Amino acid sequence: MREMDNTAVLENKLFMPATESEKATVEIMRPSVGYWKDAWRRLRANKVAIGALVVILLVLLAAVIGPMLSPYKYDQIIKGSENLSPNVQHIFGTDSLGRDLFTRTMIGARISIAVGVVAAIMISIIGILYGAVSGFLGGWADIVMMRIVDIVYSVPTVLIVILLQVVLKDPIDKYLSSANSPAFLKGLGVGLISIFFVLALLYWVDMARIVRGQILALKEQEYVLAAKVLGASSRDIISKHLIPNCIGQIIVVATLKIPEAIFVESFLSFIGLGVSIPMASLGSLSQAALKGIYSYPYMLIFPAATISVIILSMNLFGDGLRDALDPRMKK
Repeated sequence: MREMDNTAVLENKLFMPATESEKATVEIMRPSVGYWKDAWRRLRANKVAIGALVVILLVLLAAVIGPMLSPYKYDQIIKGSENLSPNVQHIFGTDSLGRDLFTRTMIGARISIAVGVVAAIMISIIGILYGAVSGFLGGWADIVMMRIVDIVYSVPTVLIVILLQVVLKDPIDKYLSSANSPAFLKGLGVGLISIFFVLALLYWVDMARIVRGQILALKEQEYVLAAKVLGASSRDIISKHLIPNCIGQIIVVATLKIPEAIFVESFLSFIGLGVSIPMASLGSLSQAALKGIYSYPYMLIFPAATISVIILSMNLFGDGLRDALDPRMKK
């Protein structure tokens, strides 16, 4: 009985509350914050990333609202206003047909950004599912699936993009001409649909590799074993436990895929395989301006500068987002 009393006294002494003087000597190195709040704190500290985000928002606002505020439509031909230099009525000037370049540039930016966002979503869905299944199954399934990724990754992308564009253009055109095709697909046109198909077919491999690497590390954690013991299915483990814990890396890769998709769309439109006339994209505007580059250089400067600003800003913001979401960057 005496030994039990001593043990009780000893335990009570160990768990006595700290005095005010003892609390004052404790130095709080870093306040306890959540993952997303901490990531936002580090992102705000990155002035370059925040500046890039501001530029992206301004370009997005101009692309959405700019054409609405302009008194001209993107396909409106104004007789007697051909090849005008920038002036009060036409901020960016006009093209060879008398169309307002400001409106067409903003419409082109809208299309390019929309292509980038939609392509990033498609790439993310395919890459996440493929990489998660490969990493979770492991073994021979993982080996075979990753060799397929290596084959797709080793293919010369630009060449395949051009070949697929040429091959797919006629079948898509015939489908859109039929009475059964949805109205919104007809509004997109052959060029945009083929671009979406090509991007989804070839550009998901980076996302698959990143997700697969994260899944390989996470599936050995204790909470995954606990879920298996409790009878959770493989589908539930992947969708409810593994993929949510990869969300930081997924967001970063998806963000960096947007400027990549914008560049591909601009390149294809520049060589005549992208957006169909009369719809304008930044690539098609740049291609049309080449004919009069020496006489009317402003026709090329504005769309080319818009492409450069969008891609540079998205890459800088993506780099900052990667640093903010990486727990190893904590200070």
